[in-house]
Amino acid sequence: MKVKIMATLIIDPEEYPIPSDGDVTEDFEDYMRELFHDLEGVKISHIKILTE
Repeated sequence: MKVKIMATLIIDPEEYPIPSDGDVTEDFEDYMRELFHDLEGVKISHIKILTE
């Protein structure tokens, strides 16, 4: 079984500590992996983060 999750997040630069290079991709990949890490029987096969 596959489950696809799509979400659009609005990042407030006044509140979120944006890295000096301005790229939050790695941060959010880490957050997503951490979120699903403890679920037994769940393996993340692909993560795609797009930023605008």
